[in-house]
Amino acid sequence: MAAQPEPTNFAPTEHLSSEAVAAFADDRLPPTARDRALRHLGQCPECMDELHVQRSARYALRHSGPIRMPGTLAEKLAQLAEAERAGQDRTHGHQETAPSRVATPDPARRPSLGARLKSWFFPG
Repeated sequence: MAAQPEPTNFAPTEHLSSEAVAAFADDRLPPTARDRALRHLGQCPECMDELHVQRSARYALRHSGPIRMPGTLAEKLAQLAEAERAGQDRTHGHQETAPSRVATPDPARRPSLGARLKSWFFPG
Protein backbone atom coordinates (compact mmCIF):
# COMPACT_ATOMS: atom_id res chain seq x y z
CA MET A 1 0.00 0.00 0.00
CA ALA A 2 1.42 3.39 -0.96
CA ALA A 3 1.95 5.96 1.76
CA GLN A 4 -0.39 8.92 1.68
CA PRO A 5 1.26 12.26 0.91
CA GLU A 6 1.93 14.52 3.86
CA PRO A 7 -0.19 17.70 4.01
CA THR A 8 1.69 20.88 3.21
CA ASN A 9 -0.58 23.20 5.20
CA PHE A 10 -1.56 22.69 8.82
CA ALA A 11 -4.81 23.78 10.39
CA PRO A 12 -4.64 25.39 13.86
CA THR A 13 -5.98 22.16 15.37
CA GLU A 14 -2.95 20.30 14.04
CA HIS A 15 -0.35 22.03 16.21
CA LEU A 16 2.33 19.87 17.74
CA SER A 17 1.44 18.63 21.19
CA SER A 18 3.52 19.91 24.09
CA GLU A 19 4.86 16.36 24.49
CA ALA A 20 5.97 16.31 20.84
CA VAL A 21 7.66 19.70 21.21
CA ALA A 22 9.51 18.50 24.32
CA ALA A 23 10.55 15.27 22.58
CA PHE A 24 11.74 17.29 19.57
CA ALA A 25 13.75 19.64 21.82
CA ASP A 26 15.31 16.61 23.54
CA ASP A 27 16.05 14.92 20.21
CA ARG A 28 13.86 11.93 21.14
CA LEU A 29 11.47 11.78 18.18
CA PRO A 30 11.71 8.88 15.74
CA PRO A 31 12.94 9.95 12.28
CA THR A 32 9.51 10.01 10.60
CA ALA A 33 7.92 12.03 13.41
CA ARG A 34 10.93 14.34 13.48
CA ASP A 35 10.56 14.99 9.73
CA ARG A 36 6.84 15.81 10.14
CA ALA A 37 7.62 18.09 13.09
CA LEU A 38 10.33 19.89 11.10
CA ARG A 39 7.89 20.54 8.23
CA HIS A 40 5.28 21.80 10.66
CA LEU A 41 7.74 24.01 12.54
CA GLY A 42 8.76 25.60 9.24
CA GLN A 43 5.16 26.70 8.71
CA CYS A 44 3.88 27.38 12.22
CA PRO A 45 5.26 30.31 14.21
CA GLU A 46 3.22 29.32 17.29
CA CYS A 47 4.81 25.89 17.51
CA MET A 48 8.23 27.40 16.76
CA ASP A 49 7.71 29.79 19.69
CA GLU A 50 6.78 26.84 21.93
CA LEU A 51 9.92 25.02 20.80
CA HIS A 52 12.02 28.09 21.65
CA VAL A 53 10.46 28.23 25.14
CA GLN A 54 11.11 24.50 25.62
CA ARG A 55 14.73 24.80 24.53
CA SER A 56 15.25 27.85 26.74
CA ALA A 57 13.89 25.97 29.74
CA ARG A 58 16.05 22.96 28.91
CA TYR A 59 19.14 25.17 28.68
CA ALA A 60 18.32 26.93 31.96
CA LEU A 61 17.89 23.62 33.78
CA ARG A 62 21.09 22.14 32.38
CA HIS A 63 23.12 25.19 33.37
CA SER A 64 21.49 25.95 36.73
CA GLY A 65 23.98 23.99 38.79
CA PRO A 66 23.14 21.42 41.42
CA ILE A 67 19.59 21.45 42.71
CA ARG A 68 19.21 20.53 46.35
CA MET A 69 16.07 18.96 47.70
CA PRO A 70 14.88 20.29 51.06
CA GLY A 71 14.88 17.64 53.76
CA THR A 72 11.16 18.12 54.33
CA LEU A 73 10.47 17.29 50.68
CA ALA A 74 12.50 14.09 50.91
CA GLU A 75 10.62 13.14 54.08
CA LYS A 76 7.21 13.79 52.53
CA LEU A 77 8.12 11.82 49.39
CA ALA A 78 9.26 8.91 51.55
CA GLN A 79 5.94 9.03 53.42
CA LEU A 80 4.03 9.00 50.13
CA ALA A 81 6.05 6.04 48.91
CA GLU A 82 5.41 4.19 52.19
CA ALA A 83 1.69 4.95 51.97
CA GLU A 84 1.69 3.69 48.38
CA ARG A 85 3.38 0.45 49.43
CA ALA A 86 0.99 0.02 52.35
CA GLY A 87 -1.98 0.50 50.01
CA GLN A 88 -0.62 -2.10 47.60
CA ASP A 89 0.02 -4.55 50.44
CA ARG A 90 -3.60 -4.19 51.56
CA THR A 91 -4.85 -5.09 48.12
CA HIS A 92 -2.85 -8.32 48.32
CA GLY A 93 -4.32 -9.46 51.64
CA HIS A 94 -1.81 -7.86 54.01
CA GLN A 95 -3.03 -5.79 56.93
CA GLU A 96 -0.37 -3.08 57.12
CA THR A 97 -1.56 0.43 57.85
CA ALA A 98 -0.40 3.66 56.26
CA PRO A 99 1.01 6.54 58.32
CA SER A 100 -1.85 8.39 60.00
CA ARG A 101 -1.18 11.61 58.03
CA VAL A 102 -1.63 9.94 54.65
CA ALA A 103 -4.98 8.55 53.58
CA THR A 104 -4.89 5.59 51.21
CA PRO A 105 -8.31 5.26 49.59
CA ASP A 106 -9.38 2.42 47.33
CA PRO A 107 -6.62 2.16 44.66
CA ALA A 108 -9.20 2.45 41.88
CA ARG A 109 -10.28 5.85 43.26
CA ARG A 110 -6.85 7.05 44.42
CA PRO A 111 -5.74 10.40 42.92
CA SER A 112 -2.67 10.44 40.73
CA LEU A 113 0.76 10.86 42.26
CA GLY A 114 0.94 14.37 40.79
CA ALA A 115 -2.34 15.32 42.45
CA ARG A 116 -1.18 13.89 45.77
CA LEU A 117 2.14 15.75 45.59
CA LYS A 118 0.31 18.95 44.75
CA SER A 119 -1.98 18.52 47.77
CA TRP A 120 1.04 17.99 50.03
CA PHE A 121 2.92 21.05 48.90
CA PHE A 122 0.02 23.35 48.06
CA PRO A 123 -2.70 22.49 50.59
CA GLY A 124 -6.02 24.20 50.50
